Amino acid sequence: EGAIRLPATALKGQAQVWVIDNGQLASRDITVLGELDFGQSIIAAPFDLADGVVALAPLEAEEGQPVSVRAAPSITADTGG
Repeated sequence: EGAIRLPATALKGQAQVWVIDNGQLASRDITVLGELDFGQSIIAAPFDLADGVVALAPLEAEEGQPVSVRAAPSITADTGG
């Protein structure tokens, strides 16, 4: 419950990801439950799909940095069982 499959590039350090909160970068603490695809994907929890996730953050990303959203057709959420 509340877990999601994410690209490993979404990790910010060992246990955080970037999300977009009101048009700004915000970090969220997660627990990595496992890896798939030889480390290319992770299973993370807790995760609220409403937060979305930044699949590949800018190199010098900072908390509160203004950002805009664009679709990434090759990245999808896998919330199956």
